[in-house]
Amino acid sequence: MSNVHAGQAVRPDHTRETLILRKAFTRLIPFVIVMIFLSYVDRANLAILAGPIDASLGMSATAFGFATGLFFWGYVVFEIPSNIALMKFGSRTWLARIMVTWGLITGLMFFAQNEVHFGILRFLLGVAEAGLSPGLLLFITMWFPRSRQARPLSFFQISIPFAMIFGSLLTASLLRVFEGVAGSEGWRWVFLAEGALTVVIGVVVFLTLPSKPSDAKWLTDDDAAYITARIASEETTVTDSAEKLTEWQRIVRTMRSGKAWYLSLTYLAMLTGFWAITFFLPQIIAEGFGTSAVNSGFLSAIPWVFALVSILIVSRIAKGTTRPHLYLFTLLAMGAAGLVLTAVTDNPFAGLVGLTAALCGVQASLPLFYRLQTSLFTGVMTAVLLALVNSVGNFGGFIGPSIFGYSKDNLGGDGPALFIMASFLVLAALATLFSRQVLGTAGRVEAAPPASREDELTASATR
Repeated sequence: MSNVHAGQAVRPDHTRETLILRKAFTRLIPFVIVMIFLSYVDRANLAILAGPIDASLGMSATAFGFATGLFFWGYVVFEIPSNIALMKFGSRTWLARIMVTWGLITGLMFFAQNEVHFGILRFLLGVAEAGLSPGLLLFITMWFPRSRQARPLSFFQISIPFAMIFGSLLTASLLRVFEGVAGSEGWRWVFLAEGALTVVIGVVVFLTLPSKPSDAKWLTDDDAAYITARIASEETTVTDSAEKLTEWQRIVRTMRSGKAWYLSLTYLAMLTGFWAITFFLPQIIAEGFGTSAVNSGFLSAIPWVFALVSILIVSRIAKGTTRPHLYLFTLLAMGAAGLVLTAVTDNPFAGLVGLTAALCGVQASLPLFYRLQTSLFTGVMTAVLLALVNSVGNFGGFIGPSIFGYSKDNLGGDGPALFIMASFLVLAALATLFSRQVLGTAGRVEAAPPASREDELTASATR
């Protein structure tokens, strides 16, 4: 029987906490990585398959950018309801539901016959996948105290470049192998295979993932109660958490928070540039080097390899920093500079360097940005905040590709489009620079406990 109650104050026991979170890290973070990995393999697929899809369905760059962006309309509209549902039904059930439905819809891409079918399925895929990223971020906050979230959040972010690297290589290979099988284009088989795998993993999640510490069979009752109470005790550090508000009042307060909207619009600027480059990267490379969709798929993995390394380096350097805004400004400014370099050069190798710098800057900035979000509120307010920021931010997934595709078709190619995307990253950089003044104490991320503790946690988990 537990000797710790969720409502009582808990004195941190770093040794005990490390042992508990070591178990949590090894048993939970692999699930997080796999789920994010699969969601971004879809992005890698779509970026590489753009050429074959355009040729097969008769789509222009503008039409492709618009149809691609329809995913984010569905994603944005259903993001907040999805995260509230996760709080009601539990992480295990809701994350599994997300994966199974998105896998089924992805498989239906096999049957798309025109750009209308393609656009409708992209929208439905966004509806199905809504809530995944903020849901996983919320899941991490249910298991790890704020001072222990840096490493889990870094692994969350690392899974994205991993997905883009291996997704690019896998997609290019499958496209080559399955082209013409059973009389169908290779891109159709790629979507079918990806959808089937996602459904299988969704079933595994439903059968094995514990929603919260008290559900974990591998924790004792005392350990589960300790970590639950430890996380609950942090609510007293949030300015308005002591007020007696109903759940609905907390939702409304979060939606009306100027700080929440500041973070949301900053994220919008970040992701407008990011998603445009993500979806058009293989096409930019193919045109620059004069190569095929398959070969550009292999070349597209190069910037993501460096993006992965940049996340590891920055997360190590910035670990425990109380000034994340300075790192964010520097990284986003680097991303903007990389896009400008790609826009002004005619040398494909220099352009590849610029694209690599852009992806490194944006990708390495995201774990730091996530920490700003999780430091602002707690409980259902955190769930709503994460969903709000993610939904508004991911609207950039519609704005970015749509603007890029239109500019590419009507303003003289990639150059003007890249300058526009760079301007969004400049806005994001300036917003993060002033975030500390706007967010106040919420922008001052809590320092981690003694370095050896968290290092032990991650080192043990990755052996």
